[in-house]
Amino acid sequence: MSARPNLSEFTIVPASPSQVEQHARAAFVPWSRNRSWETFWGEAEKEKRAGTWAQDDAMVCWVLVRKDRVHGDIYAGCETYRRKALYRREGSEESELESAWMYGIASVVTPVNHLRMGFATRMLQLLHYMLADPATLPPFPEAWGSPPPRPIHRNPSPHVSRRPLGQRNVSLASLQRGPSPDFLPASIASILWSDVGYTFYEKCSVGETLPGWVANAKENTEIVWSLLRPTPGALDDWEVLDRSALRKVTPTIASAAAASLASAPKDAPAWCIDPSSPGVLSFVPFRDVDSALEPPPGVLNVGLRLKSKSPTTTKSSVEQDTIVLLALHNTAIGPRLLITNLCNVQPEHLPSLLRALDVLGAEIGRAEGWAFGIAPDHPLAEAWKAETGRRVTVGPRADVKGHLLGVAWYGKGDGRGKRGTLVDTQMWGWC
Repeated sequence: MSARPNLSEFTIVPASPSQVEQHARAAFVPWSRNRSWETFWGEAEKEKRAGTWAQDDAMVCWVLVRKDRVHGDIYAGCETYRRKALYRREGSEESELESAWMYGIASVVTPVNHLRMGFATRMLQLLHYMLADPATLPPFPEAWGSPPPRPIHRNPSPHVSRRPLGQRNVSLASLQRGPSPDFLPASIASILWSDVGYTFYEKCSVGETLPGWVANAKENTEIVWSLLRPTPGALDDWEVLDRSALRKVTPTIASAAAASLASAPKDAPAWCIDPSSPGVLSFVPFRDVDSALEPPPGVLNVGLRLKSKSPTTTKSSVEQDTIVLLALHNTAIGPRLLITNLCNVQPEHLPSLLRALDVLGAEIGRAEGWAFGIAPDHPLAEAWKAETGRRVTVGPRADVKGHLLGVAWYGKGDGRGKRGTLVDTQMWGWC
């Protein structure tokens, strides 16, 4: 049995092209899903070129390397996605929202010849110091060796874009413009969706004193229900949205997210991913499609909108639109019809919504539907459970391959401040 390595001799760096390929070859082992290496690598390369979520250096591959061979072999790797966020400070008024940055963490992997040596844990511990302002984090532990240098910013930006002095009310559109992105703006938080249970990523600590990505069991819930044979007139109340409609409904989704954030309890910081962040709403439904060398045939619908009974349309009525976003093709998540976002959906909408989803599910051969991030005691969950003639399960997600959402909070790193509350944990933020 080989001796465990001295992890202080390792550091984290943005991957070089050859190291990106090493990361992909390591990822190919668990995630090939019957694809050849050539197809797997071709799709990874295509995502970087075509994915709207990857443009302007928003997608970065990170690798753990030896400090004396930073351009050499990798010992672990992951990817990050830079996204905009909306933020409300503890004790602030409902109108006092601010723009900020956050990161999604994905594709954490260790080459098979380096497994169970602590490499992935150390890489992720170091990653916190890449994604956040080190001044907001605990001191870098001496036992970890010298801290990794953060990549030089082209245009340094604060981790939160504050309001101009004396300005209380800022429009959502103004917030969404926010600070201009640089390569690696410091963030208030990062998220990670675990398929290996609750504890591993929490142990990837921020320094020696704060937990890493904390997954709250109360927030990691799911609703699974059976899809039925479509009935005549099932779509009468709903407009089917194709991909071209996604841009048009984004302002409604963003307004709903801001409203949820504004109404969150004031006794702790609160934040959410900004739905207008480039590519964030299209990532789950279209990542597989856009990256595929041979995309699936046909047009994939992206959701449903409840038809308005009003003959006129106003800005206020658009913000109150009832919208359901879907992912019909994402092999990394699972073979169900997946609801990614329920916007302004009320319990009374559910019976007709489920009938409409029966139609969309039948078109792609799905037998079950899936929704995440709805508490079992939420009125919508109660309405689901009250459905007759369907098999409905409401409860916790699985530890293994359950896509458990964990959050690492960087807003205050001294151990005394309260962790920020992520107000929307639905699946549209997955990566």
